Amino acid sequence: NATNSSGGACAAGFSLDAAGACRDVDECAGVGLDVCATNAICTNTLGSFRCGCGTGFTGSGYGTGGFCVDNNECDSPVCAPNAICTNTLGSYSCTCPAGQSG
Repeated sequence: NATNSSGGACAAGFSLDAAGACRDVDECAGVGLDVCATNAICTNTLGSFRCGCGTGFTGSGYGTGGFCVDNNECDSPVCAPNAICTNTLGSYSCTCPAGQSG
């Protein structure tokens, strides 16, 4: 463990800087530091981080044993009547049938 200028160890989620002070580690900025799932959003917190699924996804957000699964927005009526709903990753699109407009 790194120690601060008074000889104490830095707590988990902190590292020793050049001046001998314990500074927060941004787990979301470093490569390989966060354990958020694919399609999750990492939020740095003091000494730690949080994972949450992005818009259009559901799940725990954490990568190790966690997940963020795409919501199929077309399962509920999101488009106008007679429109064709196409689910996309994290979203959806609505189109009119051939020969129609709207």
